[in-house]
Amino acid sequence: MPIPQSVKFSPPASAKLIVYSTVQEWIVKGILEPGEKIIDTQLAEYFSVSRTPVREALQLLNKQGLVEVIPSNGTRVTEIDWEDVRQNYEALKELNCVVIRLVIDKINSEHIKELKRINREFADALESSDIHKQSAYDKVFHNYLVHLANNHYIAQYIEQLSISAQRIENLYFSISPRRKESFSEHEEIINKLALHDFYAAEKAIRKNWVTGTDMYKYFKENKNA
Repeated sequence: MPIPQSVKFSPPASAKLIVYSTVQEWIVKGILEPGEKIIDTQLAEYFSVSRTPVREALQLLNKQGLVEVIPSNGTRVTEIDWEDVRQNYEALKELNCVVIRLVIDKINSEHIKELKRINREFADALESSDIHKQSAYDKVFHNYLVHLANNHYIAQYIEQLSISAQRIENLYFSISPRRKESFSEHEEIINKLALHDFYAAEKAIRKNWVTGTDMYKYFKENKNA
């Protein structure tokens, strides 16, 4: 089980949350790959905790669909289920369209300025070789719009869906040249929001959200590249 050799975290409230948040990050970033077996005794030793909080953390990850518990065969990182990816991205795209509807009348010049600043940082990240940084700044851009929407239910649903989607995002940013187009698509979203043009802004964000079906086709065509 290939896990980092040094612990890089500040102790939060409980051992369960330490294990949960860190293993979740490893899965999302691809440190633990799909199908990788997770050995609870190794995790307990790594975090210097008993096996109880490790098992509790793995139960939470199981509910999120990031790990699966196989009877008599332990716990593994879930394989990528492309039908699940399709449904996940379909829901994320529609929820982000709702976000546009909620922000279109309240967005102001300061918000536009901040969106442009975030997108410039995203552009800088795209020039680097740091895939996780690229994916992270893309998420920052969309999360700022969610913040402006000021609806905690929508924010909660998007965050929940984004955890699973982030695994695919990191893979996508690592192999797809289309990631370069994301900057200009963000600019188009910003420009239409500045004009308070809902229909054009919604169209722009729909274009920006690649569908799970499109991702599957891309990965299938380039899996041996």
